[in-house]
Amino acid sequence: MVTWAQPTKQYAFTHFTTANGLASNFVNSIVQDGEGYIWLATVNGLQRFDGYRFLTFQATYKGHEGKLPSDQVSMLHLDKKGNLWMLTGGHQFGIFNTRTLQYTPVPVEGPVRTSYSAITFMDAPDGKVVVQEAYGTVYQWNEKKNLLEITDKYNLLPKGWRSRKMVWDEKIARYWIAADSGLALYNPATKQLSYRNHNVERHPAITALQEAQIIMEVFLDKGGNISLITWPPRTAHPYVYYYNGVQQKATRHNLIETMGLGYHEINGLLQQQNGRQWIAGRPFLAEWQPENNKFLLVQKEYRNKQGIQFDVVTGMLEDRETNIW
Repeated sequence: MVTWAQPTKQYAFTHFTTANGLASNFVNSIVQDGEGYIWLATVNGLQRFDGYRFLTFQATYKGHEGKLPSDQVSMLHLDKKGNLWMLTGGHQFGIFNTRTLQYTPVPVEGPVRTSYSAITFMDAPDGKVVVQEAYGTVYQWNEKKNLLEITDKYNLLPKGWRSRKMVWDEKIARYWIAADSGLALYNPATKQLSYRNHNVERHPAITALQEAQIIMEVFLDKGGNISLITWPPRTAHPYVYYYNGVQQKATRHNLIETMGLGYHEINGLLQQQNGRQWIAGRPFLAEWQPENNKFLLVQKEYRNKQGIQFDVVTGMLEDRETNIW
């Protein structure tokens, strides 16, 4: 029996579509730069929004040198130096200069490839940009050569483990590594690696989350708590793990039971500046209150202009005015 354990909640939305300037109603990624501009990766080009209008950059755009290689923009990442990284159709990496509005391709070391598995970007503590392919090759950007070079610097896991994503934890100066075989913690100062049944630093999160496997996402919030998204073998749905850093305990959540969802995928987690947390994916958006063990599902009913109707949330961003895109 499926029970709806949590209520739905209504919020006010402002809509942007192709009718008022959006290049496409399919948006893959969104970031905000240091000047306050909102940048959107769409299936019909890159767009900049200044709060009033959209400026569109496409493969056929003639207004600047180094036009985009493709209108299909699948991912954006703004690094610590303000470089806007792009992954475009044909899996081509590049950097778009948000001030000069020029695009520069970034070649990748090794054989030419037309496809990658899931890609994630990470800003390493030394300022280097790291690009990781899920369960595959890790690249580090050589800025002088403008080349994504293959690196084994992050081949840290024990034999048989495969890394999907790494996250740098500034508070404890360590890397959290989401892997197929579980969660790992690497200390670059001591070169010690902790993981299930080998917790050399005796970190309580490694013990509390030791049953988690096939980790798709690791998320660190401002309070030192850890969230994991997992999709174990032979299961029809993902799970959400939440580690409370104060209590040093972990809980596991099944969104079918907590929100009455059927088939679903989890695409992202967001924590706002005020601490409120959100979780979203296919086909849902919800406010998550882990301290109360509650998920408040956002209603998907377009009854008026402030309502919302969607099939999937591909990502979330909180802007400077605390709006959620």
